Amino acid sequence: MKKKLLFVIPTLDLGGAEKSLVNLLQSIDYTKYEVDLLMFLQRGVFLNSVPSEVHLIKNTDEYKIFSKSALLAIAIFLYKGKWKSVYHRFVFAYKNRYHKISSINEQYTWVHTSKFLPFLQKEYDAAIGYLEKSTYYFVADNISAKKKIGWIHTDLEALKLDFTFEKKYFDKLDFLVTVSEGLKERLLQKLPSLENKIQTIENINSKKTILHLADERPKVKLNKDTFNIIFVGRLVKEKGLFMAIDAIELLKKNNLKIKFYLVGRGNIENELRAYVKEKGLEYEVVFLGMQENPFPLIKQADVFMMTSFYEGKSIALEEAKILNKPIVITNFSSAKDQIKDNFTGLIAEMNAISIAEKLMNLFYKEDIREKLKAYLLQEELGNENEVEKLYQLIHS
Repeated sequence: MKKKLLFVIPTLDLGGAEKSLVNLLQSIDYTKYEVDLLMFLQRGVFLNSVPSEVHLIKNTDEYKIFSKSALLAIAIFLYKGKWKSVYHRFVFAYKNRYHKISSINEQYTWVHTSKFLPFLQKEYDAAIGYLEKSTYYFVADNISAKKKIGWIHTDLEALKLDFTFEKKYFDKLDFLVTVSEGLKERLLQKLPSLENKIQTIENINSKKTILHLADERPKVKLNKDTFNIIFVGRLVKEKGLFMAIDAIELLKKNNLKIKFYLVGRGNIENELRAYVKEKGLEYEVVFLGMQENPFPLIKQADVFMMTSFYEGKSIALEEAKILNKPIVITNFSSAKDQIKDNFTGLIAEMNAISIAEKLMNLFYKEDIREKLKAYLLQEELGNENEVEKLYQLIHS
């Protein structure tokens, strides 16, 4: 009899965890596992990449209303006479305004968010909350399963979480999965009592698939007469993109002929566009929006750049390594988990001057670019067998 699995994630919008989940779903043996997927909102650029064997569970209509703007959601609930829903949506909005840190908000408003999510009647062999916080809160509170697993993709300490709150949910889970050994070590430093619960399963990257997709005809051809730098990911504050733009401004002032391509969408896109205009960098900085297949673009670029303030184990970074790109990243807490400085990439300090210096080295010194590529070719990249570690957890 097939084992019944449930995966939970907010959406399949562009993001590392979302891409990682799709890669994992594409690696599962469906002759042995029956898989359901619940998204809080059934949307996202990766939705079409979910294997046909996966059964998509519809969320409640109430959650769709809840996810709208506060005024609109409250108005709809009032019209429907759903007074408890009005109360929880109002308090949710109030708490989000009161607490300035979004990750703290997600913890303290969970009691209200959960009122709009379903209690699934089906019993699973394993239920997996595939993104930190609300997905494994949901698995802990709303799901019946023999094994309950929470998946952690980023440095929780960098999120400034209330660890007393988080520990309460960790205690309800059978296992926690981190995507790198570095993340596991940092979490154990904070909560050493979790040692027997934490396992590491790296984000799955199929080298064969990435190389194949990179050979598709690109929708955008990068200018071969300029030095092309590319970023792929969400346009959000934690990616440090204002700092990246400051670095591009420094390169322009040094008369380097460059272009910086941003692939993705996010909640600070309009601010970034305004900042680019203010700096007079409309020629140098190009917004390419959401790209379902960014690999032909990465393949054309001279450098892959990531200027994050924090990361877990970046799937985009691993993809750039597979495509043999020289890489510049900032020295976030898990940077050295993925890049060996001066061998498989360059690690800059967390400021625009240092980032610009690393980029200038790559611009002027072809030998450094070639050295980085040579070391990347020696790395064992691609790790489809990581799915076996999940099987072991399910059967343990």
